[in-house]
Amino acid sequence: MAATWTVLVADDETTARKAMRKMLEKLGLIVAEAADGREALQVLQQSQADLVLLDARMPGLDGFAALVAGFSRRCRPAPRGSGPPTTAPCAPPSAGS
Repeated sequence: MAATWTVLVADDETTARKAMRKMLEKLGLIVAEAADGREALQVLQQSQADLVLLDARMPGLDGFAALVAGFSRRCRPAPRGSGPPTTAPCAPPSAGS
């Protein structure tokens, strides 16, 4: 049986999280969600992730600060021991922001 990968999606935009969830679940992945960096760190204390997708700009603890706060120490190590792959997708600011 093939291993199932878990992806943590951290984004303050509910619509973005739902879109990412839908796309990732179609690929057969398990998806965990967080609304900001602090919540993402809490999720990772309770479970593990193989991939972390962080919004770079979020209120409170943003994606960059979450990386500094220790994502690599809280996630399952990648096969080469370098920590889970992490990316920080970032949408341009909304009009009026």
